[in-house]
Amino acid sequence: MVSQEDLRAPEFRQPVPVGRSLTTDELRGHLATLRNNLCEELTYIAGIILNTGILPQVPSKIQDLTGLRVDELEALETRTCHKRGGGAEGRERAAVEDLLDQVRTIEWLLRLHLAAMREVTEGSPRLRPVEAEGSLRAFLELHDVVVLEMRRHLSELREAPTMDNARRFAEFWHRVIVPHAQAEDRVLWPLARSLGLGGLSSSVDSLEAEHHEIDELVDAYTMAVDRLEQKDATPADVVGAAQAVRGTVELHFGKEEESVLRPMQRGVTDEQFWPVVAEQDRTIGPWLRAHGWQATTAGR
Repeated sequence: MVSQEDLRAPEFRQPVPVGRSLTTDELRGHLATLRNNLCEELTYIAGIILNTGILPQVPSKIQDLTGLRVDELEALETRTCHKRGGGAEGRERAAVEDLLDQVRTIEWLLRLHLAAMREVTEGSPRLRPVEAEGSLRAFLELHDVVVLEMRRHLSELREAPTMDNARRFAEFWHRVIVPHAQAEDRVLWPLARSLGLGGLSSSVDSLEAEHHEIDELVDAYTMAVDRLEQKDATPADVVGAAQAVRGTVELHFGKEEESVLRPMQRGVTDEQFWPVVAEQDRTIGPWLRAHGWQATTAGR
């Protein structure tokens, strides 16, 4: 009989550190479990691809990313996930080295599917978690303008990773993203903290800390561009650094909208929020309007 304690147990438990040396049999068992879990996650991701309606676009992306045909990749997945020995007997038969190779292969397949999803969804409209009017709407539309331009730069860099394109993307980070974050530090975070809403301050603390992480990623991208110019890095290094910043910034925007701006809707008036928009206008307004932002803070 299932106890009430079992019913309350979390489905996803945090991994416990091993804390000791493992025998070969123990390591084999851990690797087999990890391989099986990763195979289940690949099936889960495939379901997301199907249910979000992007399946028709994914195979060509995967072929572009790997140079392999889809049937070759499907055969590789079958060999790794669907034709493995199960249970204790299978774990005993499998060499540790073979299990490690299988884990590395399925982890590569997972990253490949996620990369294909990323490339497809980057070209799709954003699904905003917050609907608003007035000053908050102006701020959300500012996010949209920045995200679309960020995606455009990344697509351009992927297609033609030249020094000119790499430098233009670096200019975007330093001219738009960093000043945008600094304007939030000056006005948005203090306003959010002043509202005294439960849990909001801790969300602000977390997102404010992410600004420092983004600064570091921007610096890493700029250094990668410098190394490319000096022939000490490859175009792939620069594209990888650009993708790291883009992914972090867009996720940061989503978390900010959901965990800070949505709660603020309940405790701030339109007039109270206008200074947040005005500070963005003062900081990067000319760039924003040149890229389609139509908000105005005149007279506010």
